[in-house]
Amino acid sequence: MYYFSWLSEPLTSLILCSARVYIYIYVISLFAFKEIKGVILYSIAFTLTITPALYISEQVNFSNIRGAVFFLLFIKELLLGLIVGLMLAVPFWIFESTGALFDNQRGVLMGEQINPAMTTSNSVSGYIIKSIFIITFIYNNGFSQLVALIWDSYVFWPVDSLYFSQTKQVVTYWLLLLSESFISILVYSAPFSVLLLLIDFSIAILSLHSPRMQVTLIALPTKILISIAFLIVYIPGLVNLSEKQIIRQENIIHNIPNIIRLSKD
Repeated sequence: MYYFSWLSEPLTSLILCSARVYIYIYVISLFAFKEIKGVILYSIAFTLTITPALYISEQVNFSNIRGAVFFLLFIKELLLGLIVGLMLAVPFWIFESTGALFDNQRGVLMGEQINPAMTTSNSVSGYIIKSIFIITFIYNNGFSQLVALIWDSYVFWPVDSLYFSQTKQVVTYWLLLLSESFISILVYSAPFSVLLLLIDFSIAILSLHSPRMQVTLIALPTKILISIAFLIVYIPGLVNLSEKQIIRQENIIHNIPNIIRLSKD
């Protein structure tokens, strides 16, 4: 066992770093946790973990990190990764929720409204719109900034700092992000909602003049065809909105180190 004693500190730093990084990957849609699985996913996580782990093993004194202290630090790393990951995942949720609301308005997800037990159906429009934002995000160097924040976070928030400070400021900032996100979802999906409401209104007027017409059979395919055509036209606008959200994401990345602070006491 003496020959392997030198591995204790590197393994401890690797475990503590992986707790924070794995939560980042799980929460942020950019890393495609649902699409990429198995060895490839763990390889990506290990690649992002090994660099800060080497830094921590040289900077942190692990002589006092034993037993309960190690367990508390591990829980703290999980909570910190969850808090920061939720803040960084907000722009991705905005576009995915916009597509889900669009599918809900055009009646694609009506099966889940009739039977809530049906949870297998996913929002196709939400996936497409989220993919557009991810491509725009990567094209504008957003991925490199995000990875830089993950690595720099071990400088802003050291692993051996146990306690959170300024928790009120963190909660206030998180609630502000949520309120802005819901407003953005409504604004981005407003063109879809208005268009589909106008289609419903037009079909309702048409049914008054022709009572024998099967309105339900006409409404759904009409809304789907028109909404798909409108989505194609609306894609350049989504790209423009994506660029604005990227600027907002950069502001979040720059503000997070000043909002979330840790202390050793």
